Amino acid sequence: MQSLRQDLLLGIRSLRKEPASAFIASITLALGIGLCTIAFSLVYGVFFRGLDVPEPDRLTLIFRANPSRDQDQMWVTVHDLHDWRAQQTSFESLAYFSNGTVNLAGPEGPEQYSGAFVSANTFDALKMRPMLGTTFRPGDDNAGAPLTVVLGDYPATIAALRDAGGIE
Repeated sequence: MQSLRQDLLLGIRSLRKEPASAFIASITLALGIGLCTIAFSLVYGVFFRGLDVPEPDRLTLIFRANPSRDQDQMWVTVHDLHDWRAQQTSFESLAYFSNGTVNLAGPEGPEQYSGAFVSANTFDALKMRPMLGTTFRPGDDNAGAPLTVVLGDYPATIAALRDAGGIE
């Protein structure tokens, strides 16, 4: 016990003599702990926790490619989605999403929020149900249909899509 006390006193004296070294050591320690925490969170989220949707092993993402322009992954356009839906026979359903921002204006002025633009069947394809209210109706994503908004726990939904590999 005596040696521990002596070691602590020696450490305190050393830190007082070299405050810059103490500061650098503290910053290095904080960054190391932070990076380890981030790495653990990513590994845990991807390999152990899994997606927050039922049957995550039945989800896949489809991208377009343009090898002549050296583009391995391009987002699918809505027109391609409609063509693929009409021709495909292998998938239970095809849904579309694209994350972005939306602006909402209120009495205090406009505010920007994170959001996603999705096809009307996205919630059905993910087998996700709202805690309150309804999601989209069939046809809400047709050309010329009135705009429809679903408010919800955007971070959880986007996290599920990101964990599936669709959002960088």
